[in-house]
Amino acid sequence: LNLDVQAVGSIRMTAKMSVVGSVLALHASTVAGGGAGTKLKENPLDWKIEECRKDLIGAMANRKTMMKGQGKYEEAISDAVIRLARVLKNFNDPGSDFSSNSEEILRSRTVAVMRMEDPVIKLLDNRMRNVFRDMMMFHPSSQMASDAHRQVPTSIRTGRKLLFLGPVSGLTRSEEERKQNCSTGEGTFGAAFKKYAKDEFSKRGFSFYATELADASLTASRIINLSLNVYGSLILEPVFQDICRKDNNSA
Repeated sequence: LNLDVQAVGSIRMTAKMSVVGSVLALHASTVAGGGAGTKLKENPLDWKIEECRKDLIGAMANRKTMMKGQGKYEEAISDAVIRLARVLKNFNDPGSDFSSNSEEILRSRTVAVMRMEDPVIKLLDNRMRNVFRDMMMFHPSSQMASDAHRQVPTSIRTGRKLLFLGPVSGLTRSEEERKQNCSTGEGTFGAAFKKYAKDEFSKRGFSFYATELADASLTASRIINLSLNVYGSLILEPVFQDICRKDNNSA
């Protein structure tokens, strides 16, 4: 399980960085004004916004800057947030100036976010936990079939192909489409999981990092399922049963 422990650490870091980054992007779009937040939800992102997104991720993960002290670290992240806000504002009002007052507002809000003093942090952190929890219960038959008019097996293992089995509701899929579905990987559980996860994270305010979070939640799901398959009957189930017995006795 050593590799799984490392993976869990990576998942936690991805979630944490995504919460912080999403709050910073939210503040950038708010200061930019003019409905700039809609640009953050586009799929794919405009290349200029994608570059800003990468810059922000890089600034937050830059260990060299961290070593220079909290002030330098916050300044570098503030610079990345201001660049994002400038790009967003330019979409709505090309050629307009980005005032020094707007910069100061963003620097102040960035510092508050990085020091976990921004109230939005708690809100998005709770949302993040809820999405991850919901995704651990993901099953295509209940959460995707109605949208895609699919029929899927009642039991699906990671990596098994989810083929269209039409005709369903008068719809059919050609054999060529089925073959293409398999060859491109669009029919795998993992692909279905990530598509649904990306939509869920986007709807909850994490569109800026939806792709990374979808990958992280899929890894989390695989770790949990592997643990249950390997240790469920030997370790976990007896522990849960013991807890339930103690709860019943105390009641």
